[in-house]
Amino acid sequence: GTDALVTKQKASQWWASHVRQKTPEQRLFNLLRTDRNYVTREDWKEHLAVLLDTHPGLDFLKGTPEFQDRYLECVVERIYY
Repeated sequence: GTDALVTKQKASQWWASHVRQKTPEQRLFNLLRTDRNYVTREDWKEHLAVLLDTHPGLDFLKGTPEFQDRYLECVVERIYY
């Protein structure tokens, strides 16, 4: 239906209310978290897993799922510490 269409006006309104006046830190925080006022390690893992799957420089990890999981955990821990 037409409800699924994203018009330029709808996108501009969303940008104005959710992005334009936010700092980069606020944008990242709002992207990562769901319905909480904090970000968890699982929030990071969810988004970083997409990066691992799509970044051409990390293709070498695709053949070793266990190493990919460890790499993901290492990246998340490095973010926290």
